[in-house]
Amino acid sequence: DDDDDADDDDDDEYGDGTARTLAVVAFCGSLDDLTLFVPMLAGGAIGPLALATGAAVATAFVVAICLFLNVFRRVSELLQSIPLVCVTTAFF
Repeated sequence: DDDDDADDDDDDEYGDGTARTLAVVAFCGSLDDLTLFVPMLAGGAIGPLALATGAAVATAFVVAICLFLNVFRRVSELLQSIPLVCVTTAFF
C-alpha cells in the first residue's frame, strides 16, 4: 500500500515537471521566429510589447493543444494514425 502511494507521488511530480517542460520547450520553439521579427522590430512595423505578447500567446496555444491531446487520448491516437506523407502533402 505504501508502494502505491510512492508511485502516485512520482506521477504527480512527473506531471508537474512535464507541464513546465512543455511550456519552456514551446517558448523556445517560438524563438526561431525572431529571425523574422527582428527586421520588423528594426523597421518599426511592430513593437517589443507586441512581439512578447505574440510569443506568449503562441506558447499558450501550443501548450493548450498538447494538454488537450493528452486528455483526449482517442483524438491523439487518431492523429497519430495519419501517415506523415498525408500530412505533408496536405500543405502543398
